[in-house]
Amino acid sequence: MVWTIANTGMRNPDRLWEGLVLYANSSLYGNLNSDNEEEFVKLFEEKGLNENKKKGDNTLARKWKNAFERLSFIEPSNSYLLTDLGRKFVNARTEKEKNACFTIGLLEQKIYINPVSSFNPLIKILMLFRYIDGSGVGRYLTQEEMALFVLNNENENDIQTAQEMGKEIIYFRLNNEKLGDKDSKKNFVQSLEKKFERPKFATVKTYADASFRYLVKTGLFYREKDMLKVDETKTKVIKKILEKNMDFGKIYELISSITSDAIVVNSLEEYISVINKYVNSNGKNISVFRGETEIYDVPCCPNIFRTNSLNEDFKFEKNIFDQMTANNLSDARTYLVKAVDAQHGGFPSRLLDVTYNSLVALQFAVTPHFTDKKGEEKYNKDGSVYLFSIDQMFCPSGENITEAYNMIVKREKDAWINKFELFNRNHKLIDHVRSNQRIIAQQGAFILFQGNNFVPFEKESIKKIIIASSAKRRIEIDLKKLFGIHTGSIYPEAGNLVNQIVEKTKNIDDHDFNELSELTLSLKTIKKDLQNQLDTIYKKSFQNELTQSTLLESILELERKVKTYKLELLDLKENECFYSKNNLAIENLYEKFNLLVESIPVSLGTLLDLYGIELDIKQSLIDRGNKI
Repeated sequence: MVWTIANTGMRNPDRLWEGLVLYANSSLYGNLNSDNEEEFVKLFEEKGLNENKKKGDNTLARKWKNAFERLSFIEPSNSYLLTDLGRKFVNARTEKEKNACFTIGLLEQKIYINPVSSFNPLIKILMLFRYIDGSGVGRYLTQEEMALFVLNNENENDIQTAQEMGKEIIYFRLNNEKLGDKDSKKNFVQSLEKKFERPKFATVKTYADASFRYLVKTGLFYREKDMLKVDETKTKVIKKILEKNMDFGKIYELISSITSDAIVVNSLEEYISVINKYVNSNGKNISVFRGETEIYDVPCCPNIFRTNSLNEDFKFEKNIFDQMTANNLSDARTYLVKAVDAQHGGFPSRLLDVTYNSLVALQFAVTPHFTDKKGEEKYNKDGSVYLFSIDQMFCPSGENITEAYNMIVKREKDAWINKFELFNRNHKLIDHVRSNQRIIAQQGAFILFQGNNFVPFEKESIKKIIIASSAKRRIEIDLKKLFGIHTGSIYPEAGNLVNQIVEKTKNIDDHDFNELSELTLSLKTIKKDLQNQLDTIYKKSFQNELTQSTLLESILELERKVKTYKLELLDLKENECFYSKNNLAIENLYEKFNLLVESIPVSLGTLLDLYGIELDIKQSLIDRGNKI
């Protein structure tokens, strides 16, 4: 028996959302029967949705209908109305929401081995990945291995199938790796083709490409050449899916809440090329990097926010620093420098370690910490490097940042910095303290996260690079051999110290710390974020990656963001004491925010015309109450 993921007849799932939206809003909705196939084909051809490129082919209508039915987007009856899942898919405005719909659609699919026995292909694939991952041979699947899996899959027991096929694939992989020359590998594959009949094996291997495309649309996987790999940020979702009593609603919410926009690299050369591209596009902004040995559900999070301690005890942070002083663990005079000592002493801290050196960040991404008892296991997990683009930084001995940190830690009643969500977005880059040898070795700095709860950077201000697990050991060796970077030997060059300090002083923020400076910083943060989003839209347009639907999706996302900022800004007015003291500055901030909102329609007008969209962007963003 030969099967594919989704088994829809549509080999490319990328335009299914566009097709379902077109169908749901057409005069054919609810009447997708054979009498209307010709009209359906004509409609889809007019919109450029003819996958076969063969005009007037009525089988196109049946393929689309089959795809919608198999993914549970329309009712499998004569009505052909949208299901609840289909309505969610049509109304999806982000890629994550679409991923969630694809996942639920594939989870509802059944393939029958015989009239009474069936299985779910996605569950079997996830089980197989879990088995392979536990064997330590790498968490991926090639098209040849997918073909093997399909041709051997005659068992309705998911766990048993995963174990049996896992062993077959591990055997196949280990034998293939032992065979050094191309001819030996070719003979090995030909023996498999003979076993399953050459045309059959070749056909199923071709089908594997289509299966991989559908699996990638779930957001649980990504492609790397001819390999399918699990996205490590989705491990929580996968665990939830493999639970006995899985809840589709919870899975949908879980997938919709997770992001994964990243480039995967497989060598030091690829990494340097990607970093070079990012840094060169960063303009005059400061680039800092952070490496993590695996992909966490919540990346780049200071350890103090990993528990609810700050909300349970508002003096928690101060008590830690006081105890450190009492136990001679820190002789620092300021809470900020004590926080640095705490950070490298293993204590909770709101500071996030970053480095100015992208290769040092890469070292952290590929090499487990020497104290990690499960370090060897992490070589089998993808690592990650995050690039932050920041336009100013603070000197660790500066009065402004010292005063800000003191106010955060002391939490006195008049500490306005802790009262507004708006200020929690003002992440501050703090240059390194050279009295700490570990920071010197890592060419390190810190990012200060304010508030009681973790507020991540806006996605436009941070770039993510995935380091393929299969490349970790090779990169580790190359870093040591080519750059002398390895555990315990990461030291900056003393000869560059003077120039380094002189360059950094150009970006030092030496303004007084007060309500006005923080409000000014908030405006810069908002302006930068909105401009980044506009730049992203234009960049996609220049690279021909923009469609009518994705442009409208981007505009809706922009509107949601503007509304969020508006609510946070209005919150300043709700605090009478704070507003009465700073009313002129707040009203000035409101005025500048309104000007920002008014400028957006001007920026997007040309694109709307270019893509033939008749949308009153001014009415959408301004007249609907987004101005203050």
